[in-house]
Amino acid sequence: MSFLSSLAAKILIPAILFVGIGIGFFIGNIDSDQPLEANLASTVGGAATTTAVEKIDPVEIETVIAPKALEESAPAKKQTIPPPSKPLPPPPPASVPTPDAPFAFDQKWRDAVVNLYCQWPMGGGISSGSGVVIDPRGIILTSAHVAIDFLYYDTPKTSPSPVDCWVRTGSPSQNIYRAKLMYIPADYIAEDLKGVGRFIPEENIVYGKDDYGLLVITKTVDPKGTLPASFPYIPLDARSISIPGSHMYMIGYAASYLGSIAIMKGLPLMSSPVILDSVEPIKNGSTLDTLIFNGSVAGQHGSSGGAVVRTGGKLIAIPTYFKEEGPTTGESILGAITIDYVNRDMKIDTGVTLEEFIASDTPQALLQAFLTGKAPQYHKQYVDAYAKLNTKGTIFIVPGGY
Repeated sequence: MSFLSSLAAKILIPAILFVGIGIGFFIGNIDSDQPLEANLASTVGGAATTTAVEKIDPVEIETVIAPKALEESAPAKKQTIPPPSKPLPPPPPASVPTPDAPFAFDQKWRDAVVNLYCQWPMGGGISSGSGVVIDPRGIILTSAHVAIDFLYYDTPKTSPSPVDCWVRTGSPSQNIYRAKLMYIPADYIAEDLKGVGRFIPEENIVYGKDDYGLLVITKTVDPKGTLPASFPYIPLDARSISIPGSHMYMIGYAASYLGSIAIMKGLPLMSSPVILDSVEPIKNGSTLDTLIFNGSVAGQHGSSGGAVVRTGGKLIAIPTYFKEEGPTTGESILGAITIDYVNRDMKIDTGVTLEEFIASDTPQALLQAFLTGKAPQYHKQYVDAYAKLNTKGTIFIVPGGY
């Protein structure tokens, strides 16, 4: 009995102790304010246990890693990596010039084109050409071979001029104004003098070169008349030359198929749409200074010095010569020198462009400078040239009344 009692006591006492300890553990954990990991550490009491528990928490792991280890394990600094570059778009194609499109005709352009008419006495003949008023003060641009006749009219000399010249307007043209020459290129005078009394082979003639001049309207034919405050005019266009196929208008006093009597009575003013055929240099030149047009009813003898109007209503060129002259207007090819050429050529001769020249002073001041400077010199050169021919027994009407 005592044996069984002692064995039971041996078995029950450890069991009771174990259960009591377990109950105390869980009761103690429930009543504690510390986290579970701390209770385990204080209860079990092992440092290794504490280390194992701390490694479970990732925050605690960072606090115990050495700085060098952290540096080695830290991710690389953030870098901004640009997205893959896309290929650049191709540059826009260079703008291809296109011909000037058709445009409406303006009646005021006709009002700015004049008929320049001169007559020699004693059966000496007549001359007729065209001109364009390019300034509201009455400045006229024309061809030099038309303007030269005005050198003989009313220029300073010792005797009355045998040449009488008028500015005619309207359709048919009527004598309305008087005008005087105010500029002509020195190179044109020099070349023209070479031809006085001489035959010049066609292949030696350079058409269009220096072939421009300026007149200014000075008074009315009617002694009681007065000049308008402003003349109708066409502004100049010195833009880059249009390309072939461009639409333009040509205006002038054409007279190819009229006799002298019809010309004396008055000419019709012709205007016609034209299409630019090509752009060419003046003979022996290197720059594109001449607009070439196939036959036009407005492109006849008498149209020299008239108007070629470009889109925008500006004067781009003046008809000057026939590149080829056919039996009809439709079979002829006409050349017109550009305003761009006139500007560049005049700057070589005077130091200023056409536009700068007419803006530099009043027309009256510019005229006076020419009449007292170049005009008498040019006039004398022609008089002397014709006088030499007269000594050989040939009769010429000598400009200036010799």
